[in-house]
Amino acid sequence: KNLQSVVYVSTAYSFCVKKDVEEKFYKPPLKSEELLAVVDTFNDQTLQTITPQIIGDWPNTYVYTKSIAEDIVNSYWNTLPIAMIRPSVIVATDRDPVPGWIDNYIGATGVFVGVSIGLIRTLHCRSNYVSDIVPVDFVVNSIIAAASRVSNHRSNPEEKKQIYHCATSFQNPLTWDDCMNTGAKHAADFPTVFAVWRYLFLPCSNRFLYLFLHYTLHIVPAYIVDFCSLCIGRKPQLVKGYQKISKLLDVLAYFSTRQWIFPNHNTQQLWNSLNEYDQACYNFDIKALNWNSYFYNFARGGRIYLLKDPLETVPQGLKKQFRLKVAHYVILFFLALLCLQFIKYVLVLIF
Repeated sequence: KNLQSVVYVSTAYSFCVKKDVEEKFYKPPLKSEELLAVVDTFNDQTLQTITPQIIGDWPNTYVYTKSIAEDIVNSYWNTLPIAMIRPSVIVATDRDPVPGWIDNYIGATGVFVGVSIGLIRTLHCRSNYVSDIVPVDFVVNSIIAAASRVSNHRSNPEEKKQIYHCATSFQNPLTWDDCMNTGAKHAADFPTVFAVWRYLFLPCSNRFLYLFLHYTLHIVPAYIVDFCSLCIGRKPQLVKGYQKISKLLDVLAYFSTRQWIFPNHNTQQLWNSLNEYDQACYNFDIKALNWNSYFYNFARGGRIYLLKDPLETVPQGLKKQFRLKVAHYVILFFLALLCLQFIKYVLVLIF
């Protein structure tokens, strides 16, 4: 009876099977009790086998179970003071606790950092589609604001029934191409000593061409490097690393080759309901987010907080980038020579 507010954090992609997702509830693919009955009936091995049939059009179990969890939350609207937040692709902070802070490689963050150090060189995506990334502090601040609003309007049953989209696609969209270009521009200003190769990124919308590039630019070089490592007595690691990267890229591909626009009218109303002091303390004004400054901080933050490479090593990073650039063009030169020799050989056979 003393409960002030509950905020459930879902995901903007809980109903990604729909083209248009608004700030409202949708019918779940399965009732929670039905899903729990299935889980209790079968063992883990059987569940693993039948999972694709259960989730249907949903890309993974994460977003699938989120859609069902939302239905559970909906059943408590009339008995508990609840609000729900649906964030999109969460990335590093814009401002709080410090600009560019992040502590994991999950999702798009792993791709951005991987591209910046030359580890990821291709991605199955549509470059002109909206990426819909959102800073994590914007999500946290919207949660705090939603909790406060629910608590302050407990007596109004309609006021507390709110779903908030914490996403950028509606007010401040940014394409995948913009993300990569802006991120690469700022990452070049802070090259890390942990770079494995020169920046090279070829996004691809065609699945088959992407697979060709993936094996050519990721898998084959990984086997070559690991073979060389074995020859000099070092432990091979790159092939295993790219197996993990492949899983990450496959998970992201569903979202990077499709596009959603998440209307955030409720979130805008929530923002406008705050006074100036609260807006200054708990910023989640998507429209005012400056992407250029954001990626400047993101490039620094990824270097400092994820790679654990302080800014003092930038001069060493610049030297390493120069060596990698030279090696990159030397290899391209010899590959071009090999291609010319092959073409010459084919022409001799023909004529």
